[in-house]
Amino acid sequence: MLKKKLSKKDQYLTLWILTAMVFGVLLSLIPGIKELHKSVTVGTTSIPIAIGLILMMYPPLAKVEYEKIPQILKQNKKLLLFSIFQNWILGPFLMYFFACMTLYDQPELMEGVILIGLANCIAMVIVWNDLARGNRELAASLVALNSLFQLTLFSVYAFFFMQVLPKAMGLPSSSEKGIPMSDVAISVAIYLGIPFFGGLFTRLIFVKLKKMDSYRKYISRISPLTLIFLLFTIIAMFSLKGEDVIRIPLLTLRVAVPLLLFFVVLFFFSFWFCKKFLKSDYPYAVSISFTAASNNFELAIATAIGVFGIESNQSFAATIGPLVEVPVMLLLVHAAFWLERKWYKPPKQIMIVCRENKCRSQILQAWIEYFVEDDPNLNLICCSSGSHVKKETNPHPLAVMVMKEEGINMKNMRTCNMKKYEKVTFDIVILVCNDEACPCITNAKKVINKPFPDPGMSEDLEDFRKIRDMLRDYAIELISGWKKEGFGTIKDQNSDDSDEENIKLMEKDDLDDKSQDELETIDINNKNNESGSESESEFDKPKDIKDNEVDDDDDEEEEEKEKEKEKSDSSSD
Repeated sequence: MLKKKLSKKDQYLTLWILTAMVFGVLLSLIPGIKELHKSVTVGTTSIPIAIGLILMMYPPLAKVEYEKIPQILKQNKKLLLFSIFQNWILGPFLMYFFACMTLYDQPELMEGVILIGLANCIAMVIVWNDLARGNRELAASLVALNSLFQLTLFSVYAFFFMQVLPKAMGLPSSSEKGIPMSDVAISVAIYLGIPFFGGLFTRLIFVKLKKMDSYRKYISRISPLTLIFLLFTIIAMFSLKGEDVIRIPLLTLRVAVPLLLFFVVLFFFSFWFCKKFLKSDYPYAVSISFTAASNNFELAIATAIGVFGIESNQSFAATIGPLVEVPVMLLLVHAAFWLERKWYKPPKQIMIVCRENKCRSQILQAWIEYFVEDDPNLNLICCSSGSHVKKETNPHPLAVMVMKEEGINMKNMRTCNMKKYEKVTFDIVILVCNDEACPCITNAKKVINKPFPDPGMSEDLEDFRKIRDMLRDYAIELISGWKKEGFGTIKDQNSDDSDEENIKLMEKDDLDDKSQDELETIDINNKNNESGSESESEFDKPKDIKDNEVDDDDDEEEEEKEKEKEKSDSSSD
């Protein structure tokens, strides 16, 4: 079976983030680095960190289909209520419990950890949600909801959990001051408001102008900003407190323990509850779980610095938050994929085949992956191969060039022989061979024959552009049909229907307005037949059923003959 993988960029994200952390810690050892930080800080807001967070958050928020949010909120009331319960009742008490259990003799560090537990994530959760293919619209809705709760309740919660509750339990408390509401409002406005409204207006402008192709190209071009400024922000944050991490490593580990427990316990509990009791789809479970488990360390750090000072143990503990959260959340992204395989039906597997696997099949694969990535409700894995590939190479340079014009990078794709997948049973195999002989497919539940001319024969750039556009239209047609039939959608995967019933559902002809020449579907058991005009129901009937039908017809004919003979005998009498 094919495995769902992160992109090349995301596969090395952990390594890059750890490198950024180490680089930030090394920067913190440079004399005068703290004075430099103070010179670019206004109030409690670090200008470099604010810029990094805003530009990191803008691309994923610009991808959100905001017009769908009202419908999602209306349809998922139980999920919203559960999320509010987790974020504002269960989460704060759970973090308080872990902090008291592990840091009871360090009240200042305990307060810093409690601050992290009170600040639900309104920024990085969008990034983790996107990596794990959660529902963007639900995540954006929860982010907006949490920002309103933080603005109105954060100060009240901080007073209760850092002053009232510790005294009631007989625990030491170092804080006699309240948390200023202005600090919370400023943090929310900067770290969420600017990228949120920037993404909202970007989407609305393109939708209003009906320039969705331009919108997709724009999103492809700005998407790398998320990784670039994520690394920049981590370097800036660790250069601020990295010296303390080295100086007091034991305290660093002690602060990390309650944070690690909180992230892991709440994430898996959320996923389990969403699946077991709320019967939610995978993308929704991802959004709920990451929203519950991740925290707004920017707000916690800003509040700790503003209230207790930059040299305080509270701000030190708050700074440990991203040190633990970033690598743990990356591991939880992989855990989400593992839970998807364990608790949800596996994704549908599609292979596209041509002769050399350099042009048509690679371009169609790139288009399908591009559109599937943009729709979290589709769960498909797509690959391509060739029947005459002798060694792995890069795709045709002109194919890479014309796809780059559309904002799609094919440089990391490689050709491969179809023998590589001979042990994989695919749900659909698409043959895009034209005049050349198509291979015989034996490891698919369904085969689609859709010939396209090979642009590699002419080496003409315009021919490549024409084929690219034809394959884009075909990819849109395929995905539209699959969504209409429920093939490869989350709803299809959570249903109790068997794979055989799902395949039958796929084979319904929803393209009656298309000519038979445009889309010729071949059942795998009849792939070598030339009777392409036969009805689909005839292809789907097993042989024993057809034989039974023939026997039934013969029996009926014999009965009719006997009746006619009896009539003739009676008339002669």
